[in-house]
Amino acid sequence: MNLTWLKIKWGLLGLMTAVTFFVWLVVGPSSASKFLTVTFLDVGQGDAIFITTPSGRQILFDTGPGRAVLSPLGQAMSFFDHSLDLVLFSHGDADHVGAWTDILTRYDVDYLLAGYWFNAQTDKDNNFMPIKAGTRINFDHDIKLDIIGGGMTNSKNNENSLVARLSYGSTTFLLTGDSMAKEERVEINKLGYYLQADVLKVAHHGSKTSTGAYFLNFVRPHYAVISVGAKNSYGHPTAETLGRLKNIGAEILRTDQEGTIVFQTDGKNLVNKYSN
Repeated sequence: MNLTWLKIKWGLLGLMTAVTFFVWLVVGPSSASKFLTVTFLDVGQGDAIFITTPSGRQILFDTGPGRAVLSPLGQAMSFFDHSLDLVLFSHGDADHVGAWTDILTRYDVDYLLAGYWFNAQTDKDNNFMPIKAGTRINFDHDIKLDIIGGGMTNSKNNENSLVARLSYGSTTFLLTGDSMAKEERVEINKLGYYLQADVLKVAHHGSKTSTGAYFLNFVRPHYAVISVGAKNSYGHPTAETLGRLKNIGAEILRTDQEGTIVFQTDGKNLVNKYSN
């Protein structure tokens, strides 16, 4: 699978940068599907989300803390597939980007996207593009990834973590990285009920400093996914965060209990949800 070229233009109410990918070449008709698949990989105490679009485009959002990502990612991809169209990094903490050199060694990656903290000089073989809040990435079949927070400074810390809203038709996923309560308030002030999502990737592995009650009142997720390591030393997810999620009626799914968690949608409904 090859991405032939990339074009940037302005769009979305004149405020967001539209990053549009053209001419995705997919080998073989078997790659086609009507489903968007979003896979929350079990990488221990860290984040790694693998996204496959209906035409077979493959995106990895964060890589987890180390080589632990390679096994579940390999299971999510076909055996002979060693290419990724796009890799995004939410921020620079090791539990989110620790495996990026392993990914680039094992996979042919067309593009890398991250906030301004990322040093493109360390990546001489891939096309790197800095992104920030206001960036839109258009994929196929009415699938959009809007960066709604973070990436604005050279800081690689949690406070600058990218927050993304992935949508396919009327189905939405809110991918929060390690964003904190302060950033959640900023997003609420800017976006309000645009934050609503069917699936929320709970920020910072369920830390009590994120996923506030006021924020959840706008997001109102049906499912809350917590990517977290079993018996981790941080006490994640915290009882406070679990309580807030239960109070809004979200079904809580945790990688330390479920393993890798997979959602599929046809753009109208979450037609399948399973873990493996």
